[in-house]
Amino acid sequence: MAQHDKTDLIELREFSENFKFARKRIGLTQAALGKEANIRQEFISLFEKATQSIGIDTMSALSHGLKIPLHYLLEPGFQNTFNFDSRSTIWEEYSRQLPKCEHGASERIIFGHNFKSAREAIQYTQAKIATKTGIPDTKITLIERGTSGAEFFTALKLARAVGKNLFILFRL
Repeated sequence: MAQHDKTDLIELREFSENFKFARKRIGLTQAALGKEANIRQEFISLFEKATQSIGIDTMSALSHGLKIPLHYLLEPGFQNTFNFDSRSTIWEEYSRQLPKCEHGASERIIFGHNFKSAREAIQYTQAKIATKTGIPDTKITLIERGTSGAEFFTALKLARAVGKNLFILFRL
């Protein structure tokens, strides 16, 4: 994994711990979730140890496998606040509202739309975000359109650049 600052690594660790907690609480093994999400069990193991970064499409596939909307898994305090008794109702409502598109793309579209709205609300151009984050403006354009996913740390950088918590940018 590339060099990242301590705060970034803490956020990845919190997300991976929330994910692992949810998987165990639901009663899924890594192998069973891997089969459901079409992701190798070895990758899930590395991710749960926070030794492997993750892209939006993979985050989406895993959240779909757990049947928990992604923004909940990214939210600080998830382990103490998420109502697992209501998980199926929450998932059904979330699924109905998701944009209809290829698997994983829905969260890309949600993130891109919410990021663009947040960027425009603070009157930042893509060029200003590019300067602030080091992410090329061409990549920012693709992310905003939902045609390109972002890796966890890239999404985190973009969220911080517009003054938002990452989980907020994944809410419907």
